[in-house]
Amino acid sequence: MRIFYYLVGFTLVVVTGCQASQKKVVPELASVRISPPIIVEQDPEIVESDPIAVIVHFSPEKEKKVFEFVQIDGETYGVPRPWRGKKIGVKSPGYAALQQIPLEYTVEQSKLYILKDACAAFVAMAEAARQDGIHLQAHSAFRSVWYQKQIFTKLMAKGRTWEDLVRYVAPPGYSEHMLGIAVDLYPSNWRFASTPEYEWLQLHAAEYYFVESYPEINEGGFPWESWHWKYVGPEGIDNHRPLKPRESLPETVADYVEPQKQEGEVEDILETTLPQ
Repeated sequence: MRIFYYLVGFTLVVVTGCQASQKKVVPELASVRISPPIIVEQDPEIVESDPIAVIVHFSPEKEKKVFEFVQIDGETYGVPRPWRGKKIGVKSPGYAALQQIPLEYTVEQSKLYILKDACAAFVAMAEAARQDGIHLQAHSAFRSVWYQKQIFTKLMAKGRTWEDLVRYVAPPGYSEHMLGIAVDLYPSNWRFASTPEYEWLQLHAAEYYFVESYPEINEGGFPWESWHWKYVGPEGIDNHRPLKPRESLPETVADYVEPQKQEGEVEDILETTLPQ
């Protein structure tokens, strides 16, 4: 009987020892706090070429951040305020939708194009102004996204920086010119606000469904561009409410935009449209 108990005890010891030897050693793990991911709005071109180009983390206490980018000549640039959040999400019009502004109403007889309805309204406005002794001349009109990029490329090649230019020049994909509704009048700089042409437009432009896109004070916080006017049509003019003036800004963009007057250049301007 003693032998039996001895064997049973020995068996229990062996089995227990084997089980103990099979236990895995698990190290203690430190607790980890996982923050929710940030929502990042990216340029479609960047996402297509490098979907993980931007990785950002933030704490739950902070508000959502939105990042927007444009690519010019292979370089990526961040879009600052006031342009951020105002990218134009529609395609530019095709050639068939555009009409050339008569050369008598363009600077140096440049070949400029805008939407057909906008062109008819602009011509009627320019003719009415001429009867009052006012000469309205378009300095720039439709510009594709591709052409807008060329403006930055050319000026940055001369030593200007992105941060400097984007304060006054709309980034590619953010300009009303790509829609074919906007016209920059001559002189396309801060001096235009002191001209008889500007005074006449303030009194009569609405009669032809044109409004000042970036007046002295505007809700978007854009620099004042007294020379930049856009066609909004009969319905748009009813919803337009000019805001009260404020102190003007001394420097803005249109000095940088040259008239498109060379033969064949229109085809280049129309070549590129904004992706969805």
